[in-house]
Amino acid sequence: RSPMLYGYSILTALFLLTRYLFGVFYHPVPVDPTFTPSVTVVIPCFNEEEWIRTTILKCVDQNYPVDRLEFIIVDDGSSDNSVEVIKKTVEDLKREGPQYDIENRVRVFFQKYNQGKREAMAIGIRNCRTELIVFGQLSAAQCHPLPGSAHAGSEDGRCGRKDGCGQYLYESPDENAGGPLLHLVPRHEGGRGLF
Repeated sequence: RSPMLYGYSILTALFLLTRYLFGVFYHPVPVDPTFTPSVTVVIPCFNEEEWIRTTILKCVDQNYPVDRLEFIIVDDGSSDNSVEVIKKTVEDLKREGPQYDIENRVRVFFQKYNQGKREAMAIGIRNCRTELIVFGQLSAAQCHPLPGSAHAGSEDGRCGRKDGCGQYLYESPDENAGGPLLHLVPRHEGGRGLF
């Protein structure tokens, strides 16, 4: 019999016993239903002038406390009119009124050259100031009879760029959403009357 095998068996048994021992001291932490984490919605964009305005508006129109939600829009060196559309959309939002605090909640970054979606997302991550980060996907409401319906497209089995639908959709859509479908940030019921 190998001494190393005995040693390994003893160490494994001790490890398992310590798990049980530590389990005695475990106490579940009660869930706080009033906890509302701060959230950053990052919206990467590349040559999406047709969809970017709708995406920004739908992301801003969320049923979430204004002071807990911010937005970072990153244009990844678009060669179409995406930059102009983004600037105009943000300016239009600022005119909606100070109660939405667009000046402090929406930040825009323009890359000179296309570096890929990952780099655009990374810029958003590096510049966020919140506890959670989610990513807004470009709207494809005009692509299918049911907004957000799953579709076998050219990107990851979902609706992709080649289908003229922006980027891609989540597989568990909110049927009432006419635009981007977000993880964690719920859609607003009934709308704020902004758009």
